[in-house]
Amino acid sequence: MADDLNEASAHNNRGRVLADQERFDDAIEEYRQADELWQKKKSKDRKRALCNWADALRLQEHYDKAAEKCLQAIGIDPEFPDAYNSFGLVRAAQGRFDEAIELYRRANALWQEKESKDRKRTLCNWADALRLQEHYDQAAEKCQQAIGIDPEFPDAYNSFGLVRADEERFDDAIELYRRADELWQKQESKDRKRALCNWADALRLQEHYDQAAEKCQQAIGIDPEFPDAYNNFGLVRAVQERFDDAIELYRRADELWQKKESKDRKRALCNWADALREQDHYEQAAEKCQQAIGIDPEFPDAYNSFGLVRAAQERFDDAIELYRQADELWQKQESKDRKRALWSWANALSAQKHHEQAAEKCREAIDLDPQGPWGHIRFGLVRAVQEHFDDAIEQYRQADELWQKKESKGRKYALLCWAWALSAQEHYDQAAEKYQQAIGIDPEFPDAYNSFGLVRATQGRFDDAIEQYRQADELWQKKGSKDRKYALLNWGLALREQEKFEDAKTKFDCAQDISKGDAQAVYFYGLSLADLGQYQDAIAQFDKASVLDQDDPLPRHAKSNLLFRLGRYEESWKEWRSVRQCYERLLDGELRGAERLQRAVYFAAALGENESYEESDKLYKRVLEHQNDNADAWAGRAILNQRWAKSDAKKPAEIHARLNYLMPRASELLKRQLGKGTELQTHLTLAALYLESCDWTEAREQLDLAESVCRGSRLKHAQVTEMRGLACYHNGEHSEAVKHFRQALLVKPGDLTLQSNLGNALLLWKQFESAQAQFEQVLKFAPGNIDALRGAAQVCIELADDGDPDQYEIAVQFLTNALKYGRNQESGSKRLSNSDLAKIYYTRGYARTKSYEAGASPNTLIASLKVASYDFRKCNEADPHDSKARAAIEKINKRKRQRRGEFLVEVLGPTIIFCLSVLVFLFAQLAFICSLFGKSPEHALVKDQWAYFWLTFTSLLFMIAAAYLPQLLKLKLPGIELEKAAVDKVSTPSIGISRPVRLIRPSV
Repeated sequence: MADDLNEASAHNNRGRVLADQERFDDAIEEYRQADELWQKKKSKDRKRALCNWADALRLQEHYDKAAEKCLQAIGIDPEFPDAYNSFGLVRAAQGRFDEAIELYRRANALWQEKESKDRKRTLCNWADALRLQEHYDQAAEKCQQAIGIDPEFPDAYNSFGLVRADEERFDDAIELYRRADELWQKQESKDRKRALCNWADALRLQEHYDQAAEKCQQAIGIDPEFPDAYNNFGLVRAVQERFDDAIELYRRADELWQKKESKDRKRALCNWADALREQDHYEQAAEKCQQAIGIDPEFPDAYNSFGLVRAAQERFDDAIELYRQADELWQKQESKDRKRALWSWANALSAQKHHEQAAEKCREAIDLDPQGPWGHIRFGLVRAVQEHFDDAIEQYRQADELWQKKESKGRKYALLCWAWALSAQEHYDQAAEKYQQAIGIDPEFPDAYNSFGLVRATQGRFDDAIEQYRQADELWQKKGSKDRKYALLNWGLALREQEKFEDAKTKFDCAQDISKGDAQAVYFYGLSLADLGQYQDAIAQFDKASVLDQDDPLPRHAKSNLLFRLGRYEESWKEWRSVRQCYERLLDGELRGAERLQRAVYFAAALGENESYEESDKLYKRVLEHQNDNADAWAGRAILNQRWAKSDAKKPAEIHARLNYLMPRASELLKRQLGKGTELQTHLTLAALYLESCDWTEAREQLDLAESVCRGSRLKHAQVTEMRGLACYHNGEHSEAVKHFRQALLVKPGDLTLQSNLGNALLLWKQFESAQAQFEQVLKFAPGNIDALRGAAQVCIELADDGDPDQYEIAVQFLTNALKYGRNQESGSKRLSNSDLAKIYYTRGYARTKSYEAGASPNTLIASLKVASYDFRKCNEADPHDSKARAAIEKINKRKRQRRGEFLVEVLGPTIIFCLSVLVFLFAQLAFICSLFGKSPEHALVKDQWAYFWLTFTSLLFMIAAAYLPQLLKLKLPGIELEKAAVDKVSTPSIGISRPVRLIRPSV
């Protein structure tokens, strides 16, 4: 009998060893044999085998069978505390925590009756159940009781550490893990690997990634076959965005769990899927989720992770269905973790613009866990997307209170979101206060410094902003996080605003190195290269950024603008088509969020510059429907409608009435922005608004104010000076305009628009040679610059009218080029409107007519009038109301009729005289020859010599006269007198074509 009992104990012990190896099926077989032997001997010791059997079944997630074994053990011995303890573990694994706690309470009471220190085990389990119910104070109390029973019990310190970690009291948690590790190390137990893994998790959540990795490596060193260590190590590498390393660690964890035939490999597969999703390998990620579901169809985390994959693919309906399944499973387990599915579900609904349904899911999550701050944070984010910022702030406030009540540093997240909402409302000082509070709670919180820097930059306090970015960068660098790229990018932008372009380039370059393939970093790096005049390199970077993020229009837009600045208009127009398509895709649907609204305003302004007035106006209206106090949109729309009203494009009948409310509203909102840190741009926008409405006094006042806030910036001073030049130009103060444009060109020597405007001002100031040189300089680099071509033509017209008629033909060439490039929007700087075309055709016709009047050969004069008449007809087609063109056509037709009469006298008359003279000459010679043959030579010579002499001499004389008639002043013979004026005294009568209006107009 003793042998049978010993054999039963041996089977039981072997089962425990196999269970530690996670060979649960083999372990269960050993427990079964032990149970049979004890049952055969009618020994109550079989309760031990049944409890161990239940533990193995629980770890295989066969919870109902495990519960059955526990009940059998209790049936054998109702006073056996191990059975209640094991049964409690089963109920806890099922998420039935209240039942589990009751079972732990019973086990604790029985061990207490026996005065057994084993009650420390049930107290630790009790603490774990309370922790999972988020009853942290009660859980901590149980851990302390266990430590009081046995101060050398490492499990109690480990469990206590988990409580503190869930409370986000990570420093306290780490100290407890350290104590547990010491005790296990003292016991020479490999269980210290558990403390090390938990320690690593706490360090990871504190963003001390290198230290966390070190702890994982220590755990692996203790037990190279411990899959949890590899899984936790993978989480560290994933947070560091070292996804390939993370995946390799998950793969190793999966192999080890698979080797042990453990279903826990599903955890590694889910984490693996998350890493693949972050790398945009969506189908591979989906495959890993499906594998995890195949291992355990009741594993809600797998459905939730799968939903995140589908959401990233924008397959939101599929994602929602997966979240629903995850929610059902967590609900079935009575687990509060279902709040995670509800949060994800809310995000998917919000992405589908179902904001109220998303809010409902957030409310469900809050009802499920009223003490959980993250539910309020998620709800606040939904309200922020709806731009219900006051409602969002109320949610953040509640989250802050809950974290504050728990004395948790987590409230820094509520304060961060709160500050974002305040910034969106332009309450920058209040936002700054919240960031400072967040930093006060956690001086190692880089996100707060970075966001605080953005507020200071918006306020124009760039030195303060840079200091915040520097601290954020240091903290992220210390944690080994790639998120430092955000601080570097913002730092670079602040340096650009200070015109420290080399330093900005260094920051952008560093951000690129940290985050390879980051489209935003590449784009900003391209901007810095353009700032430094490295245009070809900048274009290459913009192309690279466009490939990396095909949905972002900004790199393409920057490339289009840069090509335009370089005078490469055909390439610029081609790129603009891509830019436009990209914006249209981005802005399709509802406009929500500050970034999308900003892009919409930017696109609307670009459409207006390209004279797509109606489309631009519609887009501005869409922006204002969502954000009625958007000052940039009101100002942009007001300026657009001013230009639209002045253009010859088709316009709404009420456009002038529209301006009556657009202008005051834009001015009011812009002035409201003053004092919020955007003074310079606000004053410049106001100045542009007043320039368009010809309010020179107000425009100059705003420019004076802008000048006062330039803070020593050369480029900003140049921008203000250029706008002063435009104000002077429009107001007829051409000498002052020239002075301002020249000053601006000292800072921006390659600005073709500025050079062209300077040429126009010089032209109107009658500095023709200087103006001509300026236009030639522009056309040297940009042959298709329409403004320069028109200006150069106008200079030639002025010089020709002042007595240099050769300039007319040069003007004709410039005007021909203007038509060549301006009618084809993909080769010139702009597309010519009908009004512009009419002016150019009329001016070219005028130049050709004046060239005709200056005198040319008769044969070319008629041709000149024909092409001039063609130009006036084209002018009349472009502008049927142009009376001057119709009058010019009539005058040319009259002159052409007159020229036909002159042609008979001046060309046909001399030709007839010449031909008749030739006939007379030939007749005389023929008669003379015939007379020689009809009579004796002596007699013929004597008789006809005088007739022959006069016929020959006279015919020759008339031939010479006919040939040189247009050049002869006077031919006088007996009885004949021919007289003509000298050539240098010839003046073709003027046709009387009216002088054209000036072609030039500056680009505002």
